[in-house]
Amino acid sequence: MSKIILVQSSLNPNSRTAIVVQKAGDLLNEMNYDTEIIDLRDYEIPFCDGRPLSEYGGDSLEIHQKLKTGDAFIIGFPVYMYSFSGVLKNFLDILSGPFVEKYCGIIANAGGLASYLSSAELIKLLSFDLDMTSIQPTVYSHKKHFQDGQLTDGYIIEKLKLMLKKLVKAANLEPSIKESHDKIAVKVS
Repeated sequence: MSKIILVQSSLNPNSRTAIVVQKAGDLLNEMNYDTEIIDLRDYEIPFCDGRPLSEYGGDSLEIHQKLKTGDAFIIGFPVYMYSFSGVLKNFLDILSGPFVEKYCGIIANAGGLASYLSSAELIKLLSFDLDMTSIQPTVYSHKKHFQDGQLTDGYIIEKLKLMLKKLVKAANLEPSIKESHDKIAVKVS
């Protein structure tokens, strides 16, 4: 059974990034994929200082064990200063081992239109340091795509669906064995 791990790296209690990551998880569940969201608001990760993983405290080892169960990943991040956040960088510095040679979808969320290239640095890091393949399109949303705490822009939702379909295809993932969405009528005589 294939599993997709979604990493949500915004620490904002009212995070729009978390909303899009949750939507991605919901869509994957509708497609019968096993998922787990690692929301970094729920974990304590110390600052990276170069020591071995086994010496990090907080929730680092627990998160690492969860990441090892992933066959593919989605990384969601807020855009700060036209790039991904320090929280995500610290997370990757300590916990990126399970990402090596895997496939990854990227979700970026910003305050406005001007930061749409913010994922480029993350894509380079994942590619060069981890031999990870980033699936296109990157999903880029901003505050105008939300209303009343919900992702409401149909274009962004369709782009998210496209990225998810390409991710599961590229990573050659099989859906979980669950009841099919197609209802089978059984005639009882």
